Amino acid sequence: MLLQLKWLPWITGLVLAALVAPMPARSVDPEAVRFLPDEAQIACRAILPACFTKAGWAELCVAQDDVRQAHPRACRLAMDKEMHNR
Repeated sequence: MLLQLKWLPWITGLVLAALVAPMPARSVDPEAVRFLPDEAQIACRAILPACFTKAGWAELCVAQDDVRQAHPRACRLAMDKEMHNR
């Protein structure tokens, strides 16, 4: 039992180091605009592109000037896609 307790701080230190070690970053563009897939159900209630399909976001951008001003890039992307789909 004494031998096991002697190693406890060392093992605890390894476990904690593994938990706080920086994870390898995925190459994700923080400026990327993401939309829900067309077949997705409502995922959230926020007014953010990730909570809407492209078509839904395009409709919102057309209908609400404040959304268009707050998210110009996302509105541009959504409306461009929707114009090509018509």
